[in-house]
Amino acid sequence: MTIELELSPDVQKSLEQKAREKGVDVKTFVENLVQAAAVSPEQGAKLRGEALEEAFKELTHGLPPLGNDVDDSRESIYAGRGE
Repeated sequence: MTIELELSPDVQKSLEQKAREKGVDVKTFVENLVQAAAVSPEQGAKLRGEALEEAFKELTHGLPPLGNDVDDSRESIYAGRGE
């Protein structure tokens, strides 16, 4: 779908600045705004979760695995405390 918008110079400058801050072009920034406005809160939460997961994968890509498992069970946390 193609939509044409007439924006004031102030709004255009603001969009350009915000897009630069996000590291994307204005077209991508506006598309993201429209998509966020078009989804329900539940869908938005899911999309934010997916974006967070993708960002985490990107951040950790190429890092070696930790190599050990963490035992965070109740038993291990309270071991030796008289329970």
